[in-house]
Amino acid sequence: MEGAKSMDTTEHLALIVEDDANVRGVLTLVLESAGWDVAVAPDGAIGCELAREHHPALVVTDLRMPRMTGIELARALTEDPRGAKIPIVAITSDGQALKSAAERSGLFEAVLTKPLAVDEFLAVIRRWWTDHPAD
Repeated sequence: MEGAKSMDTTEHLALIVEDDANVRGVLTLVLESAGWDVAVAPDGAIGCELAREHHPALVVTDLRMPRMTGIELARALTEDPRGAKIPIVAITSDGQALKSAAERSGLFEAVLTKPLAVDEFLAVIRRWWTDHPAD
């Protein structure tokens, strides 16, 4: 299991759930440069465990991963009262059909397509925090 920094504080903890190590690394750099503490998981099952244990302020998940997909992860988190308020941003490179299914699920604050536009990604996160400052 990959670890996390500053797991004792959840206020600025983002959990990245992504099976591609290169994408995890880029997302980690982007979020850390924006002031986030970051935890990472290489699949949805480990991501679900980390989210339940550490209650991150944000989850960024790939949609297609081994063991547990991003949609399955989002469902598991939103069914848990402690995880229901965590904003979840999905990312995918698998085309319009999967992106549309994720958008229709209502489980995600946003569904973004890889390769990510960093400015768009950070704007989605900032917009959520502006609209939900006390959540």
